[in-house]
Amino acid sequence: MGLVAFILLLVSMLAVLSGSLPAAAGALYHGNTNTRKFHASDCRYYDCPHCTAVFSSREAAIDAGYVPCKVCNP
Repeated sequence: MGLVAFILLLVSMLAVLSGSLPAAAGALYHGNTNTRKFHASDCRYYDCPHCTAVFSSREAAIDAGYVPCKVCNP
């Protein structure tokens, strides 16, 4: 994970903890930290064990270096 992606992940986690973003279960997108793919909330891979990155928008996921899942195509 690059430094920028790591910082974005930390900022997202702090935002969730502070209540300014929805909790991970209600987040719009989850990113798989191994594959660097992100998933929409209705994707079968959304809650995978490595989907610990949380994004409030598609753009945030892409800016963090993640690519859209080919199953849900968010």
